[in-house]
Amino acid sequence: MCGLFGYYGPGADPSRLKEIARLAARRGPEGLGLAFQNKSSRPSFWIEFGSGATARHINLIDRCADAQVVIGHCRLASSNVFSQGLLQPVTHGGVVLAHNGNVPGYREDPDWQWGDDAPDSRLLALWVGEQQQRLNVSLAEAWAAVSQRLNGRPYAVLIASQGEFLAAARGLPLWTDGNGYYGSVRWADDLEAVGH
Repeated sequence: MCGLFGYYGPGADPSRLKEIARLAARRGPEGLGLAFQNKSSRPSFWIEFGSGATARHINLIDRCADAQVVIGHCRLASSNVFSQGLLQPVTHGGVVLAHNGNVPGYREDPDWQWGDDAPDSRLLALWVGEQQQRLNVSLAEAWAAVSQRLNGRPYAVLIASQGEFLAAARGLPLWTDGNGYYGSVRWADDLEAVGH
C-alpha cells in the first residue's frame, strides 16, 4: 500500500512534514508526489513529482514552507508497473487528491478517460468534482457520495477542493495529530485515527 502525508492549517513546517513523509515512504518507496498551496499560489496548487527512491526526493518538501495545504503521496508500484503517469496526487478541475486503495472496475467505468498510464485515483477526483458542481455540496458531502461507489473497499484519502480539505479513511490507516498534520503511518504516540 502507498503512503500518504499532508497538512491543513496556517503554515506547514517542512521538517515535520519530512518526518512524516520518511515514515510514509516505508509504505511507498518508489516515488514521491506533492501538491501544495500557499498564499502566493492561491487558488492554484504547485505540483511536484520525483520518480525512483522516495528518499532521493524528500527535499521537495522544503518548498512547502508556510503552505496552508499540503497533500503528499509515496508510491508503491503494487502492480509491479511503475511510470511517472501513475504518481499522485492527481488533479481534476479544482480537485487535488491522493488516495490509497483500489477503485473497483475503474477502467470499465464510462467516465474513465485516461488510458493505461494513469492511477485509478483520477476517477475519484473527477467524481468528487462532479458531485460538488452538480449538487453544490461541501467536499465532505461529495466524498460521502463518491465513497459509496467503492463498494465497501478500504481506502485512505486526502482531498482539497474549493478552499476545503478532507482526510477520510475506511479500513486503512490514516492518522492526525490534531494540529493539521496527517499521515498513513504513526509518527507520534498521541495521534488520533481518522475515520469515515
